[in-house]
Amino acid sequence: MNQAEAIEQISKALSHLTYQVAQENFAGFFSKNRLLEDLLLPAFAILLQASKLRNLNALGQNNAFLDLVDDEARVGVQITTERDTVGKTN
Repeated sequence: MNQAEAIEQISKALSHLTYQVAQENFAGFFSKNRLLEDLLLPAFAILLQASKLRNLNALGQNNAFLDLVDDEARVGVQITTERDTVGKTN
């Protein structure tokens, strides 16, 4: 697989995941939301050059403002899903 094919596969997987999470959230199921924080942490650490990025919700709490933080790099990420956008048409 070359780089373009890999990017295409990643794009398709993220699109599928986005749709799946949106549908589950609309139905009232939010279990994947916290899982996604840990799944996306390594990618954000690389993209943001934040080698000490950590999940503030790892201890079971739900931080109101930030989910991922690197104090040294002064970076914070809020991972958010919106329940009310599923099924809307313009």
